[in-house]
Order: sequence, then C-alpha cells, then structure tokens
Amino acid sequence: LRALRYPLRETLRDASDQGCGEHTDYGCLTLITADATAGLDQCLQVRERESQEWVFVPPREGRFLVNIGDMLAHWVSGYRSTAHRVLSPHAHEDMTPEQRDRGRISIAFFFEPNFDAVIKPLDAAASAPPLVYGEHLQRKVTSNFDHA
Repeated sequence: LRALRYPLRETLRDASDQGCGEHTDYGCLTLITADATAGLDQCLQVRERESQEWVFVPPREGRFLVNIGDMLAHWVSGYRSTAHRVLSPHAHEDMTPEQRDRGRISIAFFFEPNFDAVIKPLDAAASAPPLVYGEHLQRKVTSNFDHA
C-alpha cells in the first residue's frame, strides 16, 4: 500500500508536464483511489488500446480504479497491462488553501507475486516463457532511471 503525492503546479503547460510518466505496473493488479477535487481530478490518464490516445480517468467517490499489471497479463492470455501516466495537478479557483498545499494524493495497493515466484502462462498453447517476478521487477525499475 502506498500513498502517492503529486505536488500542485500553478499552471499546466502541456501533457509533458508529468507527475509520473507512461508506464505499466509490474505486478498483477493495482487498486487506486484518489481525491476528486477540481484540479486534482484531471491527472490520471490511460492509453486507449484502439486509438492509442490518452484518456482521462477521473476518480469517483467510493470507487477504485483497477489496473491490470504485467504479471497478470503474462499469466492470463488475452489480458494486457494498463499503460497509464499521471499529469501534474493544477490549481483550481475552488480549491481551499489546504488542498493547494496538499496537492493530489492517491492511495495505491499493488498486488504482486513473491519476488522469487515463477509466473507461467495458464494457456498451454501460449508461447511465452515462464518469468521470475523479481527479475522482471528489476528490469523494469532499472530501465526507469538513468544510471549514468
């Protein structure tokens, strides 16, 4: 379980003004809830599969967003990881000073396999080889950062 904070930006230049760049989650499933305050509600985007365009996913009171992660997509034929990103939140005239100071808070629960778990596709006809979750995790994390 993680609390993720995205500080407020007074102005939003464009979609390159990222809070968290495009990625898929590493594990099986991610459950997310976030603040629906105006200005904080237009941050999460998913890539639409058909058009490949970015679509906003506003938070809804009392509901969770569920992302399919890489391991579930590997395990179950036909599922695909949810490509998503988070834009930096922007100021809105209806925000209280406390909301401006706090920024956007998301609570995410990442359901992941054990580090040494071997994930084999359930479909016997699948040509994908088994994956060790920890090796996949390390590849993804190290590819996200510049090690120069």
